[in-house]
Amino acid sequence: LQATGSGVLSTLPANIQPGDTLPAVSAMVKVGPFKYSLLISERKVLRNETIVVPAGRFDCVVISEQKTESGPGHNRSLTNFTWYSKGVGYVRHDTYVEGKLETSETLQSVH
Repeated sequence: LQATGSGVLSTLPANIQPGDTLPAVSAMVKVGPFKYSLLISERKVLRNETIVVPAGRFDCVVISEQKTESGPGHNRSLTNFTWYSKGVGYVRHDTYVEGKLETSETLQSVH
């Protein structure tokens, strides 16, 4: 199956600070004949935090957001927490469904 997507690209301001709110982001994804919509809302900058992941130690800003996925046979709401490091991008991304950790991704290396 071929997957394609369209929507608004999300960017982070260079001077992002705890307490900031970010605009909502939406997208449409098409997988074969099926169309799915994504809405990422309630985007908040929670705090600055230094974390250690397999790729090393990073000074990060932590952002929370609500994500709603909807389409044929797939409707759910998630809460994401993402640690972004300036000049690197995201170094950790946790997804929660109904308050339970579903996935956790960490940066493994930087080349």
